[in-house]
Amino acid sequence: MAARKHPPPPTQEAHRTNALLEDIRAQQQVMLEAIASMREELERKFGERFDGVDTRLKLLEESVRSNSAEIRKNSEDIRRLFGGLAEVSDEVRRLRADFDRREERSRIEALEARVERLELHLKVG
Repeated sequence: MAARKHPPPPTQEAHRTNALLEDIRAQQQVMLEAIASMREELERKFGERFDGVDTRLKLLEESVRSNSAEIRKNSEDIRRLFGGLAEVSDEVRRLRADFDRREERSRIEALEARVERLELHLKVG
């Protein structure tokens, strides 16, 4: 059997290199932990912001729905009122016509009364 070879003992340079690698690994670990912590903090802050935006958006959507319903109701009321306005306009025209006819009747009655007085005075009829 062949004798096993043992690796040569580490030199002082190898010790320095190993120490440097351990230091780099430790710094890398600290940086990864800091990045993970920053990520968690950002996720928390964005989550809070998105929750706030979601709440405001829901309120805005509800306001839009409510305003839309009120606008529809107001539009129906306006249509109904315009229909009623047409009816009122027709009624005013009818009343004016009635008034004009009453005025004519009053004039005719006054003329008839005058004619009747003249006839009595002249003893014509």
